[in-house]
Amino acid sequence: MVSRRRTASLALIESLTAERDALAQEVAALRERERRCQDEAALLRDRLDEQRWQRWQVFEALIEGTPDGVVITTIDGVITYANRAFQMMTERGAEVIGMHLNDMIAPEEHRFVPAVVQRLLQEGTWQGSRTYLRRNGSTFEANISLTLIRDSNGQPQLRAAIIRDLTRQRRLEQEQLLLQQQVIASQQSMLRDLSAPVLRLSPGVIMAPITGSITDHRADEIVDAVLTNIARHPAHAAIVDISAQNELQNGVARLLLRLSQALRLIGVQVVITGVQSHYADALASLGMPQPGVSLHATLQEGVEVVLRQS
Repeated sequence: MVSRRRTASLALIESLTAERDALAQEVAALRERERRCQDEAALLRDRLDEQRWQRWQVFEALIEGTPDGVVITTIDGVITYANRAFQMMTERGAEVIGMHLNDMIAPEEHRFVPAVVQRLLQEGTWQGSRTYLRRNGSTFEANISLTLIRDSNGQPQLRAAIIRDLTRQRRLEQEQLLLQQQVIASQQSMLRDLSAPVLRLSPGVIMAPITGSITDHRADEIVDAVLTNIARHPAHAAIVDISAQNELQNGVARLLLRLSQALRLIGVQVVITGVQSHYADALASLGMPQPGVSLHATLQEGVEVVLRQS
């Protein structure tokens, strides 16, 4: 009986021992698995930190390399970060750190700041233009984009600003406007030349064909074109051909009178061609012909007269 009890006790002890050893092995396996998990977690954290660091390096290079100013301030507007572009455009260098952003704008624009801050707090963003101050007191216009940065609880924490100096853009706009004005002036000059052509028949002889309707403005252009041509290339005779005119309108008559008087004052002989017989009364009322002015029915006659006198 005693022997059976001893045998049962030994079997129980062996069973418990085996269970203990199995549990110990399982615990050891779990600890090993935990260690491996911790190693893998640490490796993942290191990789994540490395990725974050690389990403930050990319962002930092981007922010420092952009030509636009990038500024981060406290919610009250004290500058905590300013990239190289903003330091250079304000000509203050690293001393901008710790300054208030309001100190960077022209005094006359301070009155707009409260409304901007209020809208920023309400909508989270604001865009507009401001006049900024350089260290030497000069100013420059800039576009500014403000973004509100909140903490994990949704409370306003920081303000970020992207500032673009418009000095170069304004200069390019002015140059483009000047170029446009020059092109327009050149086109107008070409149109004037086309509407008031002056032909050089031979050294000292020019011809101005009068075509189309003649307004006071176009008459001014024709007189100016003829006198300008003579000023550049002196002439002793000018043929004014009105063959293309079906009738002697008042505008044409006034042009002939003005042009004849102007040319006679500078000693240029005036030959008017294309004068039809029924123009006589109108021309007589203008006092033509007169000394230094001759009238001819055809252009050929007028050219022959000028060449013969020359």
